[in-house]
Amino acid sequence: LLVDYYGNPTPLKQVATLGAPDNQTLTIQPWETSILKDIEKAIQGSDLGLTPNNDGKVIRLIIPPLTNERRQQLVKLVKKQSEECKVAIRNIRRDINEKLKKSEKNHEISEDVGRKAHDATQKMTDKFVAEVDKIIKNYIYIFSDQLPKINNKENIYYHDLKIVDETFYVALTTYAPGEPDDTYDYRVYFTMSDDNGNSWSTPLEVSDSNTATRNIAPKIDVSGDDVHVAWLGSPSGTDLVLYYASSSNEGTSFSAGNQLSGTSSVEDLTFTCNGDNLVVSWSESSADETSAIKARASSNGGTTFNSELKVSSTEDSMVNALSLIHI
Repeated sequence: LLVDYYGNPTPLKQVATLGAPDNQTLTIQPWETSILKDIEKAIQGSDLGLTPNNDGKVIRLIIPPLTNERRQQLVKLVKKQSEECKVAIRNIRRDINEKLKKSEKNHEISEDVGRKAHDATQKMTDKFVAEVDKIIKNYIYIFSDQLPKINNKENIYYHDLKIVDETFYVALTTYAPGEPDDTYDYRVYFTMSDDNGNSWSTPLEVSDSNTATRNIAPKIDVSGDDVHVAWLGSPSGTDLVLYYASSSNEGTSFSAGNQLSGTSSVEDLTFTCNGDNLVVSWSESSADETSAIKARASSNGGTTFNSELKVSSTEDSMVNALSLIHI
């Protein structure tokens, strides 16, 4: 999403801090309150289909459950964005080929070199267009509600995707009416497909609803046969904390969820892995309304983690947890 920032179209994440205080709300806190209306205008003019609520300091977006109508809207949006992405890739190919022709004409490269470069450019174009098609196809499956039904009643609310070679790995949150009827049961599941999304493994629950309710916002990463899933859960029914579980057999079974953060409320998380090295980062706020970005690392594939490290504090509130991790 691009925002008009002093006349320059600028990505939203470069002018504001994004948060998810609960499972149905996104918050946007601009670093300069003077651009609140510009952000609001950008959201209203986008294809998001969300109505911004501006209180003069923060913009809140209420995310509705995915109805069939909303799923169809998202499928159309994803298809549109995929076509725009492929057009951008082909435009790069066109620019490169024009430069090659110019170089040949000016005798800066030989015809043979130009032809090989042209062929290499076409191969790269085909590769990245195919990657776009693969990713979009999987998202269309998810938004079209074609993932396996879980107990024949749950609906997909959040999901995260990791593609390794030809295999799709998905961590997702489902929700279903609980008891009483005005409550909802949120759980995190894992499923995978090794045939480009045509069929999926039986979804396996990663979270434990006896330990935490409102299990949401999962993140997934894969290294070899190891599958790592982190998510937010509410052990007390109110504040969200960070949980982590892993599988060493490509998702056939998972370890019990391990709470990695303390008791302060966690708003967003991300993590990455490289072999046995993992880093988890999250943003949390305490009762006195102070905020901090924290992280924990593991060098043994998630078996154990070191003590949490405070990466930034309230004074560094412009820092987002999503921008901290690199292995």
